[in-house]
Amino acid sequence: MLAGYALAAAWVVADQVTKRWALAELGDGPIVAIEGYLRFRLTFNTGAAFSTGQSMTEALSVLSATVSVVLLVAIARAWSLRWGLALGLLLGGAAGNLVDRLTRPPGVGQGAVVDFLELLRFPGMDFPVFNLADVAITTAALSIVLLTVARVPYREPVADRAPR
Repeated sequence: MLAGYALAAAWVVADQVTKRWALAELGDGPIVAIEGYLRFRLTFNTGAAFSTGQSMTEALSVLSATVSVVLLVAIARAWSLRWGLALGLLLGGAAGNLVDRLTRPPGVGQGAVVDFLELLRFPGMDFPVFNLADVAITTAALSIVLLTVARVPYREPVADRAPR
């Protein structure tokens, strides 16, 4: 499923480019993008979502690497383009944050993930600071739920398979 792999690769590149921009431009403080709604603010997260598990960076690195390998296989097995793209998006997000964990200080598997997108003043919502990889992971999770609810087959339906 080349489309899934292409989406994953493109997302990792976009994620890393935006993180480099954040590191270069936000060191002196936040930038308001859309008054009252979106601010760019540089933070570093050694944990998982919502900064949980701050002391588990190495374990999260291993988990992210394992998930990425499983997704490489899952994308290859996907029969549906929609499943391939959803899994590719999930791989792109997981791999984007994994690159940070592997390449950023203090060392391999111990690096903090760069976050810089901060949503403001949405009633009833308290969003953490996040990045494009997190957008991919969240969107992929929602897509996978929708594909499951809609009963879109992940693999070719058995009746459609040619006898071997």
